[in-house]
Amino acid sequence: MVCYHDINRGVSSATPVYAIADGTVTYKQAYRIYNGVKKLTSYGNFIEFQSSDGIYTAKYCHLNGFSGANQIISSYNTVRASGSTGVYRIKTRTVRKGEVIGYIGQTGNASGVHLHFELRRNGTRIDPTSVIGGLK
Repeated sequence: MVCYHDINRGVSSATPVYAIADGTVTYKQAYRIYNGVKKLTSYGNFIEFQSSDGIYTAKYCHLNGFSGANQIISSYNTVRASGSTGVYRIKTRTVRKGEVIGYIGQTGNASGVHLHFELRRNGTRIDPTSVIGGLK
């Protein structure tokens, strides 16, 4: 099985991330509690996207921050660990194709600055580079 993700062609932290099509985004933070302190783990700051036609869903993960939503846990309060004990659902909003929705980072279980990007068409994971230019 081929796994398509981790789009990171020489990008730096805080590089803008754009909506791939018209739709809705939900801003989320995955966390665990360590010694009474909530720390970003797993996907860290991430966005779930749903296209307006219902065909495409996507995840943008390990983000430094969001555009149009405030974080509950600071991006600096992160620990490299898989899994989470909770997920904050911060905000859902409508977006247009090409709109800035977040910024690349290194939150959660990330070993370096990159964008972990997953794309599904009708629930099946696909290679994002095969369709990004063609999304409407």
